[in-house]
Amino acid sequence: IGGSAVLNAAGPWVSHVLRGTLSNQDLPQVPFSRDACFIVSQRLSSRLGLAVSGATKDPDALFSRSARHLFIVPWRDYSLVGVWHVVWRDHPDAVTVTEQELQAFLDEVNAACPGIDLDLSDVRAWNAGLVPFGENDPEVKHLRYGHRSHIIDHGAERGLYGLVSLIGVRYTMARGDSARAIDLIVAGQGRRAPRPATERTRIFGGDFARFDELEAEARRTTPIPLDDRVLRALLHNYGSAYGRVLDFVRQDSSLGETLDGTTVLKAEIVHAVREEMALELGDVAFRRTDLATGGDPGGGALCACADLMAREHAWSPAETQRQLEVVQGKLFRLDPGGRPDARTMGRGTSALQVAEPAAGE
Repeated sequence: IGGSAVLNAAGPWVSHVLRGTLSNQDLPQVPFSRDACFIVSQRLSSRLGLAVSGATKDPDALFSRSARHLFIVPWRDYSLVGVWHVVWRDHPDAVTVTEQELQAFLDEVNAACPGIDLDLSDVRAWNAGLVPFGENDPEVKHLRYGHRSHIIDHGAERGLYGLVSLIGVRYTMARGDSARAIDLIVAGQGRRAPRPATERTRIFGGDFARFDELEAEARRTTPIPLDDRVLRALLHNYGSAYGRVLDFVRQDSSLGETLDGTTVLKAEIVHAVREEMALELGDVAFRRTDLATGGDPGGGALCACADLMAREHAWSPAETQRQLEVVQGKLFRLDPGGRPDARTMGRGTSALQVAEPAAGE
């Protein structure tokens, strides 16, 4: 692929993409934090998020406080609890949360919020991702967090003109970071970029003012009746673009069925393959739909999803089985004694991931 410039936006994989292009000493040296949270099987608060004091603090905080905050946030039928940080120096593909770390997280949140009494049997999944961090000495307890994104002009630094790397610090900075990176690339070619339309453009699926109005409109336009929970899940995930999913239902009414025990429509699987470049079963289960983001959805739902993807991609039975085994190997399961299954601890995918690690954030 020929181009006058390359923007390397591979996040924590930025240096790995550049190996062979730059010498080891010239690779971007950006420290990363593995930010982790976990999902518990009940809503611990009906509507409100809770902020409780953890056991550590940020020495760079502008306002001094005794400890950083942990958050307990209602999410779908579950609660998210986190976030915990640790300096990560290994390969991004190796991101994991161990059983010992998970137990330490539970101990900390139980101490911070007496009466909540969480244990490992309450945990449905854990999520983790890598983000740029501050400079920290090894083994330090109170960690300095990352406060900025990294935009690296390899032309100015190493004479590799037309090569720029971008490592974003958080999702909410993405639009501004991308504009700065494009400005830098265009300026390197002796041109000037106009002000980006993204400053004023709503995000994809965000073309509505009130969720209740969007819901009322959807009830009028859905080609088949949908259960309230299914409809709301569809709207929460696709916003005003929900019609793109329902177009597949109009073509084939069987795609209006949900996968066993979930709110995920079969049409979402087909949409993920045809419109969102889903190539692997894990792309759909962990990153395009709600199927496995809250934990193990059960073998029936996964098999139905795999069958739909096999039809779309013309997978052989052997390939379909391989795809299922890969996803099942990344699911967080408890053994009969209520402990995490040792076969599934420490086996995650890329950020954000569900026991698994996620995001993008």
